[in-house]
Amino acid sequence: GVPTQNRLSRLKQQLESGQLSLAWEARWGYLRSLLQALDINVDSQLLVHSKTSLQSESINAARPRAIYFNDDTHVAFVQGSPLLELTSLDAALGPVFFVMDNRREAGVKLAREGGGCLSCHDNFSMTGGGVPRILVMSAPVDDPRATRTFSSASDVDDRTPIAQRWGGWYVT
Repeated sequence: GVPTQNRLSRLKQQLESGQLSLAWEARWGYLRSLLQALDINVDSQLLVHSKTSLQSESINAARPRAIYFNDDTHVAFVQGSPLLELTSLDAALGPVFFVMDNRREAGVKLAREGGGCLSCHDNFSMTGGGVPRILVMSAPVDDPRATRTFSSASDVDDRTPIAQRWGGWYVT
């Protein structure tokens, strides 16, 4: 189905109609303007060193993936990456995934993304598909250059002891 009942689809319509525009900044690209348009507080930032992201080539210990969020929408940003990853909860379809080019010359375009995101964010992706999901996982590795995989990862929620979250790292 076509997602229409979520914050990102509404933003996409506003951008395409010219009702809203986003401001570009040299250091952040469209990020801060996008967060403001989505009513996401910049203080919600969570930094993760996930090598399972669409942006895995840009992510390293010096440039972790920043995830900003509110109750229904998430924006992922990596310094120096030309891509923003976005997720929103659609009232009819559940989690829906979008990407946005974060380069000034590309202009502001939100595009629905499925395949790349759903390779991880699908609860039954290995058996032909199921229900898309938002996930938080911890995948410790011995070598920081290694790519994290689901075989070494475990789901994380409020019941998970701090020492078992985020590969044992927790920074406030």
